Amino acid sequence: MKRALFIVVPLALLALALAFVLYEGTERESGSPATAPAVAAPREAPAADPVALSSVERPPASDDGAGDAKRTLVDDLAPQPAEAADAGDVEASPEEGLDVRVVVKETQAPVPRALVYFFTPDLLDEEQMLELQAGGLNVDELLTRFGRRYRANDEGRLKVPHVVQGGMIAGQTEGLWAMQPVSGDETEIVVELEPDPALVVRVVDAEGRPVEGAPVALRQKRRWGTYDFLSTPTGADGTVTLMHVANILKQVSEDPVFVALAILLEEPVERELDRKSFPAETIEFVLPPTGSLAVRAVDQQGEPVPLSGVAAISFASDGGSRTPGLGGADTAQVPLKEGRAWFPYVGLGERLGIQLGTADGREPVDQAADGPTRPGESVSVDVVVPITPKLVARLLDGEEKPLAKVLVRTAVETLSPEGVKRNSDNSSFTTDGDGRIEMVIEGDVPPGGARRLLLRHDRDEGGTLGAELDLSGALYPGENDVGDVKLTLPPLLAAGVVTDTGGALIRGADVRGAYGVRRSESRISWRTLRDARARTDADGRFELRGWSSAPDFAVGVSHVSYGRSGYVQVPLGSSDVRIELFGAGSIEGRLLVNEGVELRSVRFALYRGGDPAQRLDVSRDLEGDGSFVLSQVEEGTHTLTLTLRRAGEPLLRFDGVVVRADEVTDDPRLREIDLRGLVYRYLLRVSAPGGGPVPAVEASYRPPGSEEWEYEHESGSELELITTSPALELEVSSGGFRAARLEVAPGEHAITLSPGLPLRFVLEGGMPPLPEGYALAIRLDRADASRMYSEQAVFGTNGEALVFVPGPGTYRVKASLYATDERGSRSRGLVVESPREILVADVAREQAFGVRLDRAGFEATLKRMEEER
Repeated sequence: MKRALFIVVPLALLALALAFVLYEGTERESGSPATAPAVAAPREAPAADPVALSSVERPPASDDGAGDAKRTLVDDLAPQPAEAADAGDVEASPEEGLDVRVVVKETQAPVPRALVYFFTPDLLDEEQMLELQAGGLNVDELLTRFGRRYRANDEGRLKVPHVVQGGMIAGQTEGLWAMQPVSGDETEIVVELEPDPALVVRVVDAEGRPVEGAPVALRQKRRWGTYDFLSTPTGADGTVTLMHVANILKQVSEDPVFVALAILLEEPVERELDRKSFPAETIEFVLPPTGSLAVRAVDQQGEPVPLSGVAAISFASDGGSRTPGLGGADTAQVPLKEGRAWFPYVGLGERLGIQLGTADGREPVDQAADGPTRPGESVSVDVVVPITPKLVARLLDGEEKPLAKVLVRTAVETLSPEGVKRNSDNSSFTTDGDGRIEMVIEGDVPPGGARRLLLRHDRDEGGTLGAELDLSGALYPGENDVGDVKLTLPPLLAAGVVTDTGGALIRGADVRGAYGVRRSESRISWRTLRDARARTDADGRFELRGWSSAPDFAVGVSHVSYGRSGYVQVPLGSSDVRIELFGAGSIEGRLLVNEGVELRSVRFALYRGGDPAQRLDVSRDLEGDGSFVLSQVEEGTHTLTLTLRRAGEPLLRFDGVVVRADEVTDDPRLREIDLRGLVYRYLLRVSAPGGGPVPAVEASYRPPGSEEWEYEHESGSELELITTSPALELEVSSGGFRAARLEVAPGEHAITLSPGLPLRFVLEGGMPPLPEGYALAIRLDRADASRMYSEQAVFGTNGEALVFVPGPGTYRVKASLYATDERGSRSRGLVVESPREILVADVAREQAFGVRLDRAGFEATLKRMEEER
């Protein structure tokens, strides 16, 4: 996957991501840690707000005495009315909504007339969201510019609108402030105001002169990297005040927090903060020697491209991006405006990775460049942005009126000549006031293949409008205006009637359409069409409409009082479909399991008449005490099986379970199904030497004496195994650590791993030349079949790679060529002439091996991968 360095705004984490611009790092498909900065870049200040959001006094705009600026806090915590605001600045509290109560935290006394700000992303349009992403976020600016402003009444109470996607609420009175997230699940929100300490920072150069425009931020160091947030530039006097620090730090993780220069530096300039005691004095930082970097987006001909979005820089090396450590800021980020970005302060002598995240939906653009090498040097870099086709269309409804300001779902599907879908890019857009949308169309149509654009709009009054455009022809770089596109009701897929087995019409049955994916000539998997749903009318009739180009189509029917039909294959466009539903009853019972065993690990299956080919589709409800209900079971005599997840043979089998319509089956065999002697739980807590966490746990396990191994893995340091064995033989490992072999009984087990055995591989003839974006890796697989295992490492520019394996034994040696394209990481295996296998001894010292590649095969593989990009 391409590592996106620009900010994204995860709506599920609004209180942090939107307020503090704190982007959580995640592991990507390639297994490398994500480097996702959240450096809020400086931008122009908003117009003066008539109501100050905080009473903290900022330092005077001069160098004289700036270091002695103090916070102004109320000594007496008795609530005081907030200052009056103009009537036009405060909205009336809605009559319906979430109840809010504003109090002083220490005394819990209500705060009369408190000023309250309420924010939810529903208030933003796409352009405003982009502005926030690109320009960085300041809490005050977010709330004053994009939030709603209310006044509490004399009892400190008010209402705010119900939220859909989450939000945040902040309150203030003189000297007191607080902010907290809102999920929408609350019945009452209590905002507890407290003193609002701030941090004052002064930045000077080596001669003690104030530095203007130096970004200062809060910084948090986490496992995979360093993240800067609440970034604010210094003023002309070199000082800056970071607001609301105490409140913000309560809502981030417990990882160490610093105040720092948010500049890309090899040696960071920072100071760790004590969460319980903020320094009252001004913190002074000395700016090390730096230069600057100007970035310009250009097309393939070198002409400027006026893009908007975000520009980010990170450390890089000749072999690609360098994995960031925890010793400094990993990235720096500024707005990209009119295709230009300016980094006023950049560390010297670094190879930089530059990434542009643009607003038009295209993939991030990466390029490497050398940064400044001398103090004060300014380096200009042109980043080539491939000009991809952009589709422009005006969407109309059935009456040919523009679909203005509506949400439209889109999908671009590319099909090979065999008709197999290669990819599907799904997005959503909001049309403008004239019904227009603009979207980037990336990728090429394979020879002999096809590509189409699917457009869908779900109407408020119900029903879906849609259209499909054939994009198989060539699209030109730049704008492709296809004119007016009419979205209509979808075509008929199938129509018919639903009855019971006696021919009586069934009203209110749910009908759904599905398209088929052929696994073989005789086996089809059915996938529900999202838009193809209907309900039978008073005459039992239904009409399914939707879009499907698959040759195989089926209809499925369900009703709360009947058994489910399963999917019944019918010709596409049929108007005389007739589906019969059996009368239905339910089956009730209870599972008894050992303590700690998750009930949902047990799988239920029902077979009509005991026939394994006739599995019934039923609804299941399982309670925490083990009680279960299987509903919508068609009448008849069936076989019920209970199977453990991932297991093959059933734990228990109950033949002859009789189900009658509109009755609950009370089978004495099912009242208490005792699994306590059949199912066992093992919880493995795995740690590295010294007690630290491991990135992932891998375990092979089998009953003692068995020849067959099973395999499980889990991200993180814990792994749960649910098995039918009262004892297990385990081999537990994690990448880079030595495997542990042990026998255990059910329960919890703490396992500490030892460092893995180091193996060094050296390419004979040195590292072959690779285009940018490629890497050559060595991979080792266990030669025995006891467990699934693979360990790999990337060769450096010196043609060497260091691999840590879990223990002695025979390993197969393979090599892979990796490339990153617009679809993410992909690899191609290479031929290793020697050694094909290696024998690893049980020694702690490093063991070295030479590797000879099939160079002709390498060149051919590289050529094929380049042609496919």
